[in-house]
Amino acid sequence: MSINNADDMGIIPEYSSPAGEKPQWLHGFPFIPDNTDYLDFGSYGVDKETLDILFQIKFLSRKFSADLARGSAEESMEISHRFCNILERLLRMSPATDESPLKSSISESCRYAAALHVFSPLSGYYPDPALMVSTLMHKLRDSLKGVFLAIGTYDKLILWLLSVGAISANNKPERSWFVGHLVVAATDLDLQSWDQMRGYLLELPLFKVSTSSETQTAITKLLKTYEKALNTADHKLAVSLYTPTGVLMGQHNPSKTGSEAIHSAYEEFFKIIKFDVVFEIKEVVQTGEGWAFARTNSSGTTTNPQGKSNKENNQELFVLRDEADGKGWKIARYCFSTTNPPPM
Repeated sequence: MSINNADDMGIIPEYSSPAGEKPQWLHGFPFIPDNTDYLDFGSYGVDKETLDILFQIKFLSRKFSADLARGSAEESMEISHRFCNILERLLRMSPATDESPLKSSISESCRYAAALHVFSPLSGYYPDPALMVSTLMHKLRDSLKGVFLAIGTYDKLILWLLSVGAISANNKPERSWFVGHLVVAATDLDLQSWDQMRGYLLELPLFKVSTSSETQTAITKLLKTYEKALNTADHKLAVSLYTPTGVLMGQHNPSKTGSEAIHSAYEEFFKIIKFDVVFEIKEVVQTGEGWAFARTNSSGTTTNPQGKSNKENNQELFVLRDEADGKGWKIARYCFSTTNPPPM
């Protein structure tokens, strides 16, 4: 069924639940699922600022669910405060601008859906968010129309966006628009049962921040440059890869904080050790706007001033920061430990 046909409401069976009753598809829907693969929103072109907020919602959603069961009143209030801060950010954000109208429409739709997602647990409390929910619901519908015109088909992301709108519009006239498109989406995605629908939706309420290919490439280049700095004993190059407030945490040594301390540490390292190592990148994960971590293993040899060589095997963890002013990704924290067995 064509996505654009869904605007002709005459071809879509209308559904309305009894007043005050949840739609059937909400019954038994867990707030936090286990062992679920979450959708990668970044792959759809969602802008970085929205991705950062979605990541924070993911974190707070998990904590919110856990604290409902065993958290204190103070912890719950703290989470509520942080949710309100996220709402303020969402509502203050400027309209998404991108060379691609589709990406802009998707980012806008995700923002409105995220705000509605956060407003859900606040419903029924003072101050009543009903007017704001209605406004956001209409904005979501308008932005989705731009998405529909651009893509002409449905997928999992659209399914979630429509579901958020349908929940928000429960017992409102606008609900028929969202549910009508959901009917077409279910047909396009060949959803034959509630279990299938539920399986798709479980991928979406908790958001995954993508590690874009651009970020992956930049961080890989940084780590390979660090490898070069070690193997060429270039302490200036090594230090240039850190943020000004970076921290170096070497095994059996106190932490070195700041450019000057790190500079001195590498000068001493290179006086007593010659490196010939290769770094194998195990994973690179972006955790939010401007932050990522990388996990590596390195292997090779080290040679002391007397010419004695030893096998070198380490595991490393880099916490990375995307610096302002076009400086790119830098090392904010770095720690390592040997994987060689202890001497007998």
